[in-house]
Amino acid sequence: MAITVEIVGKRIELRGWDGPDTSARCKQIVGARARWNRRPDGDKFDCWTYPIDYTVCLQFRQQFGDALVIGPALSKWARSAKQKREKLNTTLSAAEFDLPRVTGLAPQLAAAMSARKYQQVGAAFLTQARRALMADEPGLGKTLQVMAAAVQDDVKGEILVLAPSQAVQITWPDELRRWLPEDRFYPAVGDRAKRTRVIEAFKAGLEAEPDRRHWLICNYEMARANTKLTKLTPEPGPFKWSSVDKKTKKTINGNWHHPYADLFRIGWKMIVADESHKALVASTSVKVNQSQTRAGLGMLRIADENGLRIPMSGTPFKGKLYKLWGTLNWMRPDHYTSYWNWVNRFFETFDDGYSTTIGKLRPEMEAAFYAELDTLMIRRKKREVVPELPPKEYPGRPLDSDEPGSLHGIWLEMSPKQAKFYGEMVKNAEAKLDSGTLMAVGGLAELTRLKQFAICAGDIEIGEKYDADLDMMVPDLKYIPGFPSNKFDWLWEWLVERGIAPDEDGEYGDADTKVVIASQFTQIINLYAAELERRGVPVHVLTGETSAGRRRKAKEAFQSDGGPRVFLLNTEAGGVSLTLDAADDLIFLDEKWVPDDQTQVEDRIHRVSRMHQVRIWYVRSLGTIEEQIGRNNEESDMIQLHVLDGRRGVEYARKLIGMKV
Repeated sequence: MAITVEIVGKRIELRGWDGPDTSARCKQIVGARARWNRRPDGDKFDCWTYPIDYTVCLQFRQQFGDALVIGPALSKWARSAKQKREKLNTTLSAAEFDLPRVTGLAPQLAAAMSARKYQQVGAAFLTQARRALMADEPGLGKTLQVMAAAVQDDVKGEILVLAPSQAVQITWPDELRRWLPEDRFYPAVGDRAKRTRVIEAFKAGLEAEPDRRHWLICNYEMARANTKLTKLTPEPGPFKWSSVDKKTKKTINGNWHHPYADLFRIGWKMIVADESHKALVASTSVKVNQSQTRAGLGMLRIADENGLRIPMSGTPFKGKLYKLWGTLNWMRPDHYTSYWNWVNRFFETFDDGYSTTIGKLRPEMEAAFYAELDTLMIRRKKREVVPELPPKEYPGRPLDSDEPGSLHGIWLEMSPKQAKFYGEMVKNAEAKLDSGTLMAVGGLAELTRLKQFAICAGDIEIGEKYDADLDMMVPDLKYIPGFPSNKFDWLWEWLVERGIAPDEDGEYGDADTKVVIASQFTQIINLYAAELERRGVPVHVLTGETSAGRRRKAKEAFQSDGGPRVFLLNTEAGGVSLTLDAADDLIFLDEKWVPDDQTQVEDRIHRVSRMHQVRIWYVRSLGTIEEQIGRNNEESDMIQLHVLDGRRGVEYARKLIGMKV
């Protein structure tokens, strides 16, 4: 019997049989999006139904081949969908693209993009795809392309931008002020009262000038939502939520009073999620199992189904391809409904007795995976679109010269005092691991202290803190960095060689080299900054404690001629919304657990705005945890998840500090 597929209502219906394995084949088509139910018209004949989607149609053909009979309505829709996909693919392959509205309405923006034709292509792709991930490498002008897409699409009215705080305070206001001076923008900064007033001003501006673009710029914290929410209405008053009590199994109902409720009541013409990898990661579509930020972003309303929904990230995969699902689910919640069905379709999976581990992309599904992404994501690398930009250089030597592909970097012996402290910390961690008193989260704290002692010596200040889970006070160990430091000694020699620091005669060189120095530890940044200043080397400092005004002044001064030639920054705070391409060198004092964080900082100085050679120096201590972290980061391994994962975390901690497992 033939298999018939046709559009019925708002879904595709599949009927008929092709042998005893038909049900199994139907389940393999887009996983949980398949439903076994009755027809909407009340027909008693049960059938399979699916969302109306081109990828679903392709899978029908893969599963049933010539036995498939396609109805006229579905055939007509599929032809139209195929033409749209071909148009997107044509846009992707284009060397340039006309943007007539941008040329006419935003001539400054058009002129800036004319020098970078790939930006025209990116803006055109976003307007055609409607819901697409702007995933160009950092430094290629993602913000510019998103603004151009809004102009080209003739968006008017409400636009919501969600971004890290630094981008809210500086990047988006600066870019809008520069390229779209006729638009209205409202950065929501300050305390709750000030942010509320900004939202009220935004609403008043909309009412007064409905035919302009109005950009409300908020940080992700403002969009956090109660994950128990079951009813979200546009009317004034509290939202409704319900949850099941784990003990009594009874349903509990309540109200949800959100301080920025208008974010969820407004029907947005366009929503932009900047640095989306920080907020959209999810492994379920069930809100109660998501983070509050991720759940909140999923509750935001688009004014119509065709509205623009654009996530932006230069590192969208968070080290693993499957991390992309949360973003796909946010863009297309109707299509990407089941995380595990999507994972099982594209990736190898392994059950190790504790949990399911996701492996590599299945070779036979690689082409289908990237073909699916072609309509949902645009990603270009610098070497593809700006071949004249020299690639980054990574000076140093391999850890093991006899081992091909050995970890590369600047390898230093620790000072005797530093090595003594480090050894004591290792013995302490080993004792706790052997006794079973070091659990997963505690293991992460121990490993962090080892990372700190691999940079410089220091003291451990013992205090107490309250543990809510144990309902008691527990020891609180705080690391206080100090000297000596093998990495500071190396850094000082490096600065002297380049004329940035004074030599033994107190003389400075006449070179104009500038350098950025990064660490994830603010205390160490402050220690190094104070010592450099004491020795006669002026510096700029940027950490999470730096105000928006000081951040802006430090960046502008560093980018200008003269002034301090050393910029010390915290890896997290300096990884977004910052251009420091006046520097030719970047020195990492340590590495975070996720390699994407280092990549973001690298691309603060390696940008297409300046054609220059960039050198990235990874400074590591021999015989320490930094060797294993570096190896794992090269493999894009997610160490932190392993460390926090029960008994496997303890075993992983043993491996990191050199113990036998």
